[in-house]
This record gives sequence, C-alpha cells and structure tokens, in this order.
Amino acid sequence: MSLAETPRVRVLDSRVHLVSLQQTLDEMERWIKSGTRQCRRVTVTGFHGLWEAHQDAALREILNSAELWVPDGIAPVWVARLKGHGRVARVSGAEIMEGFFKRADPRGYSSYFYGDREETLAALRRSLETKHPGHRVAGAFSPPFRALTPEEDEAIVAQINAAKPDVLWVGLGMPKQDRWIY
Repeated sequence: MSLAETPRVRVLDSRVHLVSLQQTLDEMERWIKSGTRQCRRVTVTGFHGLWEAHQDAALREILNSAELWVPDGIAPVWVARLKGHGRVARVSGAEIMEGFFKRADPRGYSSYFYGDREETLAALRRSLETKHPGHRVAGAFSPPFRALTPEEDEAIVAQINAAKPDVLWVGLGMPKQDRWIY
C-alpha cells in the first residue's frame, strides 16, 4: 500500500496516518532508495503532540505537513478504532529506530543523531556498535541547552548535510524538535 492510499484519522484537527511499524520502515526505505536525497519528515507523537498542535495552529500546520505522522500513543489509536479502523496499533519512536537499525545493517544505511546530551549520544553509539555493528553513524551532535544563534544553526545544518546521512534522528523534545526539523 502506498502512502497516498494509507488510511488517516483526524484527531483534534491533526492528520495521523494509520500505519504499522512495517509500513513506516518500508516508506523510509523507499525514500532512501529513491536516491533523490529529498528531505522528508516523519512525526512520531501521541497525545502530547496532538494536544500541542490543537492549541497552536502553526505547530498543527507543521505536523500536518510531515509526509508521515505515526501514532506513537494510544489516543490516536483509540480514536481510529472508534472511527472503524480496527487493526491500528501504536508505533513508538524506539521501535522505529530499532527496526531501521536492523534494516540498515545489511544495506549500509547511515544515521545522524542530533539532540540530547553527549552522554546519551555516546551510550547510543556503544549500543549500536554492540547490537548493530553494520550500522553506519554519519555523525552526532548535542546542541547546547539554549537557543542557537542563526550562525550556529546554519553551521550544524551544513555539518549534517555534509555527512549525507540516510536518516537524521532528532531528539530535542516536542515541539522544539518538530519546529527545528521544519
């Protein structure tokens, strides 16, 4: 099933795709294999993101413009089931990452990690080296816990672009990460 054919549900005026983990990973891989290097966004959030978007029209527009909004929470799943979509399940960001790493190992896909603390990024690298030794880490950056200057932001974006990762994982917390990605 293509993304255009994927069922969606409206929750508090936000559009959530009713996708499984497998469909999410398949779509990500389709984007990588396309070779276009076009930036595409996956929003992975549950009720917190839905509520933030409900209260902030600009954020709602950002989240709704993502190519894929994955239901990482039970609220969108319940609403979908109430609207007749019985086979919907929660898909967590951690499951997406783990599934992607498993696919990336034999295919040589790479990741760049932006956000969180240096210690967390170092622990993630160690875990990848142990559990997914074939996964390529294109880079990682822990930004300071303050607003970046426009020059700093441009520099990190240039660094990420130069690394040419297949996937950029952003961990700045909702809604900061979604605004930054947009």
